[in-house]
Amino acid sequence: MLTQFHKILIAALAVQLVLAVIVLTRGDDTVALKEHPIIAGFDAAKVTRLQVFAKPAAGADASKPDAGKPDASKPLDLVKHDKDWVLASGFDFPVDQKKIDDALSPIAKLSAAAPIATQAGRHKQLHVADDDFERKLVITAGGKDITLLVGGPAGSRRTAVRLAGDDKVYAVSGLNAYQIGTEPRQWIETAYVKIPREDIAKLVVARDGKTVEM
Repeated sequence: MLTQFHKILIAALAVQLVLAVIVLTRGDDTVALKEHPIIAGFDAAKVTRLQVFAKPAAGADASKPDAGKPDASKPLDLVKHDKDWVLASGFDFPVDQKKIDDALSPIAKLSAAAPIATQAGRHKQLHVADDDFERKLVITAGGKDITLLVGGPAGSRRTAVRLAGDDKVYAVSGLNAYQIGTEPRQWIETAYVKIPREDIAKLVVARDGKTVEM
């Protein structure tokens, strides 16, 4: 015969079983939340083209870009020819290899656990929407294009990023929009010739029929 005391014990046991199930389920989620690469299998050495789109101007007429500002509809087009990079959108002017490395290396290391947003309605808030972003990068590697949308801050030293075609938004470290230049001068090789200082034995300056030798 079940007494009131027995009923209380059974109820307490049921509560303990429910709590145990909740704890075990949370444990499984913890395992699933390990950080993973944002772009699986990305190899910076295989990239042959990088297109950089600037932030679209709010309310701007796309047919009348502001003078002195990058045209958001036209990307900077950086292309690899053999071993060298050139600015294809700027008369194939030589590009500084270090600046390419500085842009691609952080992308290769991007990783995160759970997304900070999974609904398209949050994309504009985080500035990773298809038409509202801080930077849009179209990366060509192995003959395939990867479009990465780089947004605004998403916590302490983290930036919101999203792969085009995917609603999930991640907060990542090591990358922000400001380190990705949108103007040619931020990518090109500014030195016409480089000569090691220790190799220079003499310098002759000629002007108006006169020469100065150092």
